[in-house]
Amino acid sequence: MMSSDDRTSSSSSGSSPWDIENFNIGVKLGKGGFGVVHKCEHKKTKALFALKVLFKAELIESGVLAQLLKEVEVQSTLRHKYILRLRGVSQDSRRVYLYTDVCAHGTLYAHIKRVARFPEDIAGKYTRQLLNALCYLHSKQLVHRDIKPENLLLSSSGDLVLADFGWSTQIGEDGRITVCGTPEYLAPEMLQREIYTEKVDCWAAGVLLYELLCGRSPFIAFDQEEMCRKIVSCAYTVPDFVSEGPKDFISKALRKNAEKRYSSGELFMHAWIQECNEDFMPIVDYQHPPPVSAVASVSVLASSVLPKSLLVEGEVQVEAEGEVENKENNAGPVI
Repeated sequence: MMSSDDRTSSSSSGSSPWDIENFNIGVKLGKGGFGVVHKCEHKKTKALFALKVLFKAELIESGVLAQLLKEVEVQSTLRHKYILRLRGVSQDSRRVYLYTDVCAHGTLYAHIKRVARFPEDIAGKYTRQLLNALCYLHSKQLVHRDIKPENLLLSSSGDLVLADFGWSTQIGEDGRITVCGTPEYLAPEMLQREIYTEKVDCWAAGVLLYELLCGRSPFIAFDQEEMCRKIVSCAYTVPDFVSEGPKDFISKALRKNAEKRYSSGELFMHAWIQECNEDFMPIVDYQHPPPVSAVASVSVLASSVLPKSLLVEGEVQVEAEGEVENKENNAGPVI
């Protein structure tokens, strides 16, 4: 019987508990560049997993097969409460199947879109959890290289889960020079094609905290070229509404000189991070304060620029957009 504590296993031939025919395929959870993610249920044990289905032809055509193999190799060895667990791998003639734990509350990115700016206590909670995971990775001489809200999932309890290890790699004393990841989160030394270390992840942690608190990137620009210039020169300002604790943390993470930039361990021990509680209320339970009433806004504006004879009595009604029900057809029973 397969349990959630089984070690990661794979199958390329013969019988395996991870063969696709052993699962009921349920609702689609998301879509990536080379495949889709479904919730699935093991027919015998009823255990639930997230199933990532990748198409071999697309992987080979796009030249990312080696990247996938590296992702599987790295992720299968990781055991940390804030890192997505790869449970099993299998394949058939056309597809590769990756089985991971289900993260019920989607991506951190989706919640940034929902609330725009996180309260500092909640932003601190997730920054501390990310640093907890990065300390573990860096202790193994691994660098993630693609820290961003889209690669940070939220578990059923609302805790952060670091995912997508496609760009992760072993990093030694000589460092790395490959440019990879997402432009908004790249460190200056990577953009300048200099040798870099695991501190590129620490830079990304600083960018992430800024985005959680301010609702935008610290290096926002009209085009990518201007954004890269801002990153390389480390040109950013922190709004006045950000408290001194997180502001100081950001200044320690976003240092142009990587040698002076704090490591993941030093950032984790930062005084403000130490005050943050990993068990604080998750963002999934946070209700974003409603915007200023449209009625009040329109009334103040109108009374200041229009004569009373043109003002119309009554309220302006604003309807919130409802969620769109997902009615896609899925193979197998809906879970």
